Order: sequence, then structure tokens, then C-alpha cells
Amino acid sequence: MQIASGQLTNLKDYDIVEKLICSEISKMEFLRAFILISLGRVNSAIDSLERAALFSTIIHNHQTCLTLNYVKALILLFHGLYNNAIMAYNFTEELADIYNDKRLKLKCAIGKSIALYIKGEDSETAMAIMDEISNMDMEKNFLDAIIVFSELGDYFLALGHSQLAANLYNEALEISIDYKLKVRSDTLIEKLKRAYIATVLNGYTTEDMLVDRLDVLLNKAYSVKDVERYNEKIKKISMFNVLFYTPFPYISGKKKIIPYIKLPKELQEDYLEVVHFEKVKSKGASKYLFIVSHYELGLLGIILKTDDTVTGIAENYTLKFKPTSKVKIYNPSEVLRDTYLIRAIIEVVAKNEIEIIYSLPSFFKALNI
Repeated sequence: MQIASGQLTNLKDYDIVEKLICSEISKMEFLRAFILISLGRVNSAIDSLERAALFSTIIHNHQTCLTLNYVKALILLFHGLYNNAIMAYNFTEELADIYNDKRLKLKCAIGKSIALYIKGEDSETAMAIMDEISNMDMEKNFLDAIIVFSELGDYFLALGHSQLAANLYNEALEISIDYKLKVRSDTLIEKLKRAYIATVLNGYTTEDMLVDRLDVLLNKAYSVKDVERYNEKIKKISMFNVLFYTPFPYISGKKKIIPYIKLPKELQEDYLEVVHFEKVKSKGASKYLFIVSHYELGLLGIILKTDDTVTGIAENYTLKFKPTSKVKIYNPSEVLRDTYLIRAIIEVVAKNEIEIIYSLPSFFKALNI
């Protein structure tokens, strides 16, 4: 910016350069914050988000500024800094009011209610906020409510809180079923399934009691009316349990190497959603065990070697077999089978023969930076 200031004589040209530079700084600060969160460095991440919001404000990118402040409030909530989270929600709600963003105001109300409820000192206020949400005109606001609960679930899942994400997806699902939004219901079922599988694989944590408590709060916001249709949808989630007890038909043993062209069509064509990964001891290149989910094949374990560094939250990764890949498909050990509910192990013979795709969470698109 300093160089541009000295070289550009046209004020309009300078404004363009200023916008580009501020936008890039804002983008980099957000990415830095996301990485810092993955490393557990919350205070540094918050500083980066504040800088990102500042540079967005300079170039009048108000929508991004609003979203960044909302993300900041969420991160504070995730890490148990409830007083700071409540203040951040209040500030973001005030900004949303200024810019007439009704959907964000609803998000802030739900977030603040959750923070107050978990904190435990002001649960009556939390319940009152949810009461107010439940009394809004759902005929006019049902789509906003679905989007808000679903996006909240996306945030929680992206930052590793799968149990809480499942609760939020469920609220969105209940509303979508009652308003007969089939396509949206199917999408939410897939999100709910992924959050549920991640919770099962990662083991129930200290969130258990927290989730039980939040159930009471979230149920205050909305309760499904078409229970029969809801139960039909929920049955889809149990299908991976059925697959677990069905032998995997493509087992060929540890001695047989299978080329890509002989792999099941699903493994050739589809991207595989990662629900868990861990590093495996190995000489040379890094070796990982990925647990992946496929809607027709169920849960599978994929062992691979890669020069890539794999860190962060599993749900932000997908895998894709390369046309040059060769694999072995065999039964998992009892320990792996019982721990991860996988039907088979697919071991990739050569290094770097699977594409490891890291995707920023879907809410990143809302930042417009």
C-alpha cells in the first residue's frame, strides 16, 4: 500500500489497489485464524479475526465484517469463554441490527442463548430467548430458521464438535420435515449422519452432559409435529449399522494387488468423506489410517502413504483414488473393526496415489473475501 501510494497519481486507481490489498490481508488473517484454532491457540486466533474484521471494515465489506465477528463469538463459545462469547454475540447482534441482517440476528440470539445456558448462571434468560424464537411467525421464517440451525451445525462440525453439530442439524431437520422440504431434509440427513458417525468414532466425551443439557434448550425452540415422517428419515442414519454386519463383497486378501480399473465403481467415481484419521508409525513417508464414509459402501479404513501433511479436523478432508493407484483390500483386525466399525481395509500400495483434498468449511464462502 505504501508503494502504491507513492506510484499512483489517480485517486480512483489508489482506491482499487487499497481494496485489493485490504481484501488479501483480511483473507490471510482469516486463514491464519483458522489454522491457529486447529493448533489450539485461541487468543492468537481471536487477534487474527479482529484484524481480518478491521481490514474488511476499511474497504466497507460489511457482510464479511459481520461474519467474522460472528465466527469470533462462536470460537469463544467453543472454548468455554462464555462471558466473552456473550459480549461478542451482543456486539455482533448490534452490528446486524445496524445493517438490517435479520438472519444473523437470529444466529446471535441462538448462540447467546446457548452460551448463557451452558454457563449455568442465567439459564432462565436463555430459556426466555428460545421462547421468543419459538413464538416467531414460523410460516414466514421457517426457511431462515432451517438455514440458521444448519449453518450453526456446520460451524460446530468444522471445529470438531460433532455431538453439538448433530443436535443443531436435528433441529433444522425437524423444521424441514414439517414444511415438506424433501431435498433439504435429505441434505440434512446426510449432514446428521456424518456428525453422528464422527461422534461414535471419536468416542463420547465430556460433551455428553453438555449435549443432554442443550437438548432441553434446543427443544424449546422447535419440536417436530410430523413424528412419523421424522422417524422414517432417521432410519436412514442406521443403515451404516446394517452395512457393518454385512460382509464386504470386494475382499481379496493382503497378497492380491488390485489395479484402479478393477476397483468397485463407487471407489473409482466418488469422493470419500473422512470422518476420522490417525498417523501410523512408518519409516520414510508419513503413513495414515483414514476412516471414510460412503453412503452405499458404509465405513471403510484406508491406509496410505503421502508426502502431504495432514492436520486439523477430519471432517474438512475428502479422499479420491487416482487412476494410477493400486490397492489391497482385506479384512480389518478385530481391534480396528470394533473401534471404527469398518467393513474393510483398503491399503494403497504406492505413495501419493490418493488425492487428499482439504476443504475450508462451507461457511468460508459467506465471508466474501
